Amino acid sequence: MRPLEVRLSAAIVGAAAVVFLGLALLREEPGVLRFPVVLAVIAAVAIAAMWTRIRLAALVAVGLLALAHTVIALGALPWWARVSSGLLAAAHVYVVILLLTGPARAHFTGVPND
Repeated sequence: MRPLEVRLSAAIVGAAAVVFLGLALLREEPGVLRFPVVLAVIAAVAIAAMWTRIRLAALVAVGLLALAHTVIALGALPWWARVSSGLLAAAHVYVVILLLTGPARAHFTGVPND
């Protein structure tokens, strides 16, 4: 059984990808879905890495997602897009913190957490 930290991390990354795709659909501009789809693929890689116990890949993928949302939040977009990307960036940073906890570390290394 995977620890709560890993399951919660996977759920947050998956939900964030769905939310970001939904926000892109609200913009109704041609070609705006390309970047959210790329980020959804990176999110899928992160979730797969969490499930297959590849910690470095999961951390790098989630770090890239956090960086991408931070850049979007600092860009010249409508206020609602910047605020939502800022919240998604914070969620991804929280996932990184969750993946660095003791139970998650034990899950990835296979060493029991004492």
